[in-house]
Amino acid sequence: MNEQTGLGDKVTTVFRVLGISQYSLLYQQTYLTTHPCHGPSIIKFAHSIQTKQQLKIEAEFLHRYGSHYWPKYLDYGSSMGVDWLILQFFDSFFDGFFNLDFEEKQMITNSAEQALSALHATGYIHGDIKPSNLIITPNRQVKLVDFGSIMEIGLHYKHHCNSSLTPKFCALSPYLRTGKASPQHDFFSLAISLQTMWQAHPFAELSLIDFVKTNKPAMLECLFSRYQILISKQIKHAKQLICFPLQD
Repeated sequence: MNEQTGLGDKVTTVFRVLGISQYSLLYQQTYLTTHPCHGPSIIKFAHSIQTKQQLKIEAEFLHRYGSHYWPKYLDYGSSMGVDWLILQFFDSFFDGFFNLDFEEKQMITNSAEQALSALHATGYIHGDIKPSNLIITPNRQVKLVDFGSIMEIGLHYKHHCNSSLTPKFCALSPYLRTGKASPQHDFFSLAISLQTMWQAHPFAELSLIDFVKTNKPAMLECLFSRYQILISKQIKHAKQLICFPLQD
């Protein structure tokens, strides 16, 4: 409790140093603010070594690569032992996804695919695609957020130690830290995310490897056929791994 209070005091001090008096917590250590120079903006804070590394990776990527498919970099720095990243504010669509019609879902899917393709064109995968990292704007366009887990395409997972991932949205290779980073891994995570947004998680909130052990069918009916095929191939691969585990 005292540690959390200390962190809160540091964040308050950082806001004061940055000249920010109006701010509200969005989630975790991410705040909506009114910056004296940049206007409405989003500020992300990092306290631990790992989160600082991830924030640095995100800041460097966003500073180097600009796109309307992800937030605009504004500033990055450190104060009071707390690292911070300032991003341009953008509006988002907060209503429930269950009531979207087919055309709206198609628009969102297409926009998400275009966003991932734009990211992959830079030579990186996102590495942690999930619903909370797919921000839907009011005009049903998708913006990608949280780039702390990006990884160069073709890099071996076993050589990449800084990535964070969410097992229930993760393809087999990144989950098991085998093979090379591939754009297909982001698209697999996108498929799981879309099914979760439209209806429910296809693997009952389990990781793929744990789900196949239940011998239950995956819930895929809300997905386009190309994503059903992609997930089905991963399920088949996971079942093969259970029968014939990877050898070191």
